[in-house]
Amino acid sequence: MIAFELTPVQEELRARVRTVARDVIAPLARELDAAPTPDPRRMPEVLAAHGLTCLLVPEEFGGPGYDNVTAALVLEEIAAACAGAASIVAATMHAMAPLLIAGTNAQRAHYLPLLARGGVAGFALSEPRAGSDAGALATSARPTEGGYILEGQKSFVFNAGVAGFYTVFATSDPRKGKAGINAYLVPGDARGLEVSEVHDKLGLRTSTTGELLLDRVFVAADGLIGHPGTGYLLLTQTLDWGRAFFGAIGVGLARAALEAALAHARRREQFGRPIIKHQGVSFLLADMATRIDAARLLVWRACRLMDREEDFTAASSMAKLFASEAARYVCGNAVLILGREGYVRRNPVEKYYRDAKALEIVEGTSQIQRMIIASQL
Repeated sequence: MIAFELTPVQEELRARVRTVARDVIAPLARELDAAPTPDPRRMPEVLAAHGLTCLLVPEEFGGPGYDNVTAALVLEEIAAACAGAASIVAATMHAMAPLLIAGTNAQRAHYLPLLARGGVAGFALSEPRAGSDAGALATSARPTEGGYILEGQKSFVFNAGVAGFYTVFATSDPRKGKAGINAYLVPGDARGLEVSEVHDKLGLRTSTTGELLLDRVFVAADGLIGHPGTGYLLLTQTLDWGRAFFGAIGVGLARAALEAALAHARRREQFGRPIIKHQGVSFLLADMATRIDAARLLVWRACRLMDREEDFTAASSMAKLFASEAARYVCGNAVLILGREGYVRRNPVEKYYRDAKALEIVEGTSQIQRMIIASQL
């Protein structure tokens, strides 16, 4: 039997996070988004204060140990207040995923409690010449006495400069292609690790994103995640897992835009009646609401498959693809419905529209999602 009801625990959690998102996260998001140079630590600190940075950390390591469906519920609520804030959490979940999948007990015992205590983490994969083509990584991991020396550059790393640790993907031998890739745990204060640039982004401005330089960074032997040569498999498992969560961010962002558009359409009058009474607007709102509900169900399905440990590769890509494009559609039409008000800086839907575009790019572009889905048909 298929059911869509939330448990009482999930209902209570969603209500609590919704209140925090509305009363705390949203006002701070507006302030940071308007700042010429947003303070990168303020939003992580607020999220940590409310226990929202460690959603998937198991209870044995001090976390709440939520299942994937529950984590998606929480991310939707955070994203409804600020997609950038939700991306801080999702990036942290991304960085910890390899630990949950293939980490040793010692690695988990060292790093996961850091997140349970309010820390955030960074996922370092993309490079100037390697984005969608992960097999083209140039960051090297050279064996040395007692560990490895990492050298290279990582691009567009969420939580750059504020992360307690980074999960860095590097190659031991570029000639091996994907077979040479491995994942390494790099402390945020490691010698030789530097944030060379913090990006001034169009959207998601409440989360810091930057370039990492690794200049002869030493990683002890126990910093390798999994067995040598298995990093690419670990990477694909991690990306499959994370895509549904970025789908959840798209759902929350789109929901916020729809709520703003509905409120305006009920309030704004033209030709003697509220514009929601005009079919051109009401039908548009109906399409927006339908896409949001469809996106949410795709996210829930993917997360449910994860919780049941079934094949979720295609489902996760479908969720990310549909939800990110739904967010762009809904946020764009929210701007249209608000008209000149929606196009003006400091109006919430203007921020939503800028944030939405990022979701079609990060975590694999829409084109990459279609490639993955097609490969699973």
